[in-house]
Amino acid sequence: FRQYLDSIEENDGEGDVDELQEIIELAEEHVKYSDSSWTSAVDLLPVLLSVAYNGLADHAIGEYLSTRDDMQSDLVGDSENDDGAKKVQSLLIKSLDFFPENAATWSMGANFGRMTNQLSPSNCRQWYQCAVENASQLRPKALEILEDESVEDLLLKEWIELLILNNVVGVEFEALQDENEEGEEDLEADDKKMEEKKEDDQDEEEGQYSASKVEATSRFMCAMLWSMVDHDKALTYLKKLPVTHRLHPNVWTIRTKPPDRPVSKPPLAFRPEDGILPQGLYSSMKEAFAPDAVYWNESDYSNRGYYSYFVEYQKNHAPRNLIEDVIVNCLLPRAKQVLSKTDAESICGFEWWVHTRPIKANLGHNLHFDTDESALAQTGKVTHPILSSVLYLTGGDDDNKGGTTIILDQTPDSKEVADSAWLSAPKDNSFLLFPGNLLHGVLPCPGRGQPDDKEGIAPQSRKDLIRSWRDPPKEEASNRLTFMVGFWTRNVPESMKQRRLYGPCGPLPPATDDHSWVKNISKGYNKASRVENGGTDSAIPASPLLQVSPAWEVIGGAEEAPSEERQLEIPHTIDHRFFVRNPPECFRNSLFEDNDDE
Repeated sequence: FRQYLDSIEENDGEGDVDELQEIIELAEEHVKYSDSSWTSAVDLLPVLLSVAYNGLADHAIGEYLSTRDDMQSDLVGDSENDDGAKKVQSLLIKSLDFFPENAATWSMGANFGRMTNQLSPSNCRQWYQCAVENASQLRPKALEILEDESVEDLLLKEWIELLILNNVVGVEFEALQDENEEGEEDLEADDKKMEEKKEDDQDEEEGQYSASKVEATSRFMCAMLWSMVDHDKALTYLKKLPVTHRLHPNVWTIRTKPPDRPVSKPPLAFRPEDGILPQGLYSSMKEAFAPDAVYWNESDYSNRGYYSYFVEYQKNHAPRNLIEDVIVNCLLPRAKQVLSKTDAESICGFEWWVHTRPIKANLGHNLHFDTDESALAQTGKVTHPILSSVLYLTGGDDDNKGGTTIILDQTPDSKEVADSAWLSAPKDNSFLLFPGNLLHGVLPCPGRGQPDDKEGIAPQSRKDLIRSWRDPPKEEASNRLTFMVGFWTRNVPESMKQRRLYGPCGPLPPATDDHSWVKNISKGYNKASRVENGGTDSAIPASPLLQVSPAWEVIGGAEEAPSEERQLEIPHTIDHRFFVRNPPECFRNSLFEDNDDE
């Protein structure tokens, strides 16, 4: 096992799974399942086997998802992926058979079941709940043994820290930082103190153990998933997280109430019966960005951070590709329709990007502001497009409803939280426009017709829950496909110190074999536009969005952690800002935090 840990450090996080397999071959036939009574290191062998199976499951999940990406398909019901799914399930079950309290395995299984739709929604919540319960119980139990001076077995303590704390509940020892920065005059005194410490045999490293990352992640996920069906239960999982506000239940359940404050420029939706795009352009857009289109692999969408493309608006020039055709001939007229003549004439460029997300298997998109990341990094100035927009391409049919776009009456300069929010449920070939400085995001995509109320809604025994897997879906997965455009009144790239491919406001890549998607969207575009109806400058009626108030609910501060515990923190990678601390300031602060992360 130590060789496995060493291999993780040597190979940038990729451990040698052969070492895990050897652990299993050496120990499995000699080890009984754990009874959670740890009096010697030998008692932890079932935990070691559980951790080994967890590592193999993690590796198998990576292979499974990689195979699916390589196939450029979401048809997860083929035989190869069926075998891969069964392998993952078997390894997860083995891990929990040896140590049913393995919180990391419960959390990993819930993630895999949610992403692949192989756990029902209710069973998925129960897996996360098991992770929360086990992590919250094991951390204090393990620390009690480590701090018990009557326990003299140092090997036992070492393996409790390594297996239970580090690998099962995600707790690390954090050494205290030396905050003495008084200058060179203090160095001599510090050196003397260090020498005294070295001479003292009773010297121990000062520090404390972190909160459980597994508990924080699983508690957050419980709150997210319960928010779709039961807000009271969601609240029970938020109480130990460092949040003071959550999106109001009205936003999730679409219960309306007149807002307290009037709004001057509400979002508008264009939903003509025959669609916002002519049928030819609509079909071409769906083809260019279909789940199995080359675009996603060639742009490394799954592994890359945020990226977009900026197109300078050249008036009276024929579109050079499908994207310019759609924006200039179909979407720009709608933007001009809602702006004053002066503002409409000031538009000089378009920033565009595209997202695809499987329905029933993703958590939506975090609340954020559209902004010029380069100006923010270079000058600290927050700027926005004059209008932001969403073109819904797929995920808006009645049978497979994608996540709802939410726009809040809140800007980076707001001194109070938003009083109201607008909700835009996806409708295929429709178009949403809203002021570019408003806070917005996407709620989770639960889909329609889920068996949540029929399958596994009653709590199951853990023995049954461990084996509650269902077969991978045989039908083609449905995706929520959206095309976003920011309409800018200044040429953003002109002020950028460095502009790169597949970065914010980047250039369109060259039409080479490495970027064959650019070739595809440029086919048929020379001097003539492909708009079928000769343009769409005539006005199209706009529809107001459903408005919900209030937008936020105050839920108080997190429960104070006991003095021996650390405060849980929501992992940044999954924080959708549906549950926040001290808004609205936290949203403006997030602009600079996000920029630092890029």
